[in-house]
Amino acid sequence: ALLVTFGSREVRPEVVPEGSVVSLAFGAIRGVLSDRVVRRIFAIFGLAFLATQMTRPYIPVLVEEIVGGGPGLASAIALVAGTAALVGALISPIGGAIGDRIGFRPVLTAALIGGGVALFAMPLAGGVTILALIAVVLASCTAAVSGSPRSVNTAMVLRTSSCTRNNTACPSAWSGARAMTKAWLLS
Repeated sequence: ALLVTFGSREVRPEVVPEGSVVSLAFGAIRGVLSDRVVRRIFAIFGLAFLATQMTRPYIPVLVEEIVGGGPGLASAIALVAGTAALVGALISPIGGAIGDRIGFRPVLTAALIGGGVALFAMPLAGGVTILALIAVVLASCTAAVSGSPRSVNTAMVLRTSSCTRNNTACPSAWSGARAMTKAWLLS
């Protein structure tokens, strides 16, 4: 609650959408599904998300295989899963910034390949430290994959908005988020 209260400001659209929540939600879904590029991006993200979610339950099993049962097991699982989650949270904004600089397609491609290699390497890890490092690589790749659809969609909305008509960027990321939200809610 403190982060929301003191760490952000409310961004209100210039024109507040009117109508029931259900009709606005279906309108936003229709707007997203009507764009072929957005459908592709969400399909790629959905498959990557599904792959990550399917593999997460096996990480404790891998840790147990390395450490064995006993008192150190919970700590080892926490080391592998906790470190990866923390680093993934820190990497997510960096993935978007790198995508802004070199392009989202190369970032998404590298993250998907890196995540696949990390998933393949996890069962081959010989120790908890190595497994934790591989899990950090996987979490970093997952964070980059998660950030790419949002960044690409924001870029697509900004490309058609008035603030980028003359190849000038909007003054802040909030402008991009606001433009994307307007496009989705008002479509």
